[in-house]
Amino acid sequence: MKRLDYVDTLKGIGILLMLMGHVPFGANFDYYIHAFHMPLFFFISGFLIKIDKNMSIDNILKRKFKSLIIPYISFGIAHYLVWFIKDYDLDNAMNMLKNVLFSNSIDMPIAGAL
Repeated sequence: MKRLDYVDTLKGIGILLMLMGHVPFGANFDYYIHAFHMPLFFFISGFLIKIDKNMSIDNILKRKFKSLIIPYISFGIAHYLVWFIKDYDLDNAMNMLKNVLFSNSIDMPIAGAL
C-alpha cells in the first residue's frame, strides 16, 4: 500500500506539537496545545482504520473493548492497588479510585499514562 504524504505530514505535525506540549511555554500555550495535539492523533488513527466489510459493528465493538477497555481497567486497578498499599488512605480511597478510572488526576501521576 502506498504511503499518503499528507498523513505523514499530519503525524509529523502531531509529534512536533506533542513535543512542544512537554516544554514549559506557559499556561496559556499549554491550554491551547493540549486542546488538539492528542485529538489529532485520534483523528489520524480513525482515518487509517481498516474495517473488514464482513464484520458487524457488534464484532468491532467487542474487539475494541477487549483491546482497549480491558487493559485500561486492568492497569488502572493495578495502579490503584499499588497506591493503596503505598499510601493506605481510607478517607481518600474512593476519590482515588474515581481519579484513576475517570480523571487521571495529579494525585496519581502514573494514571496519566492511561
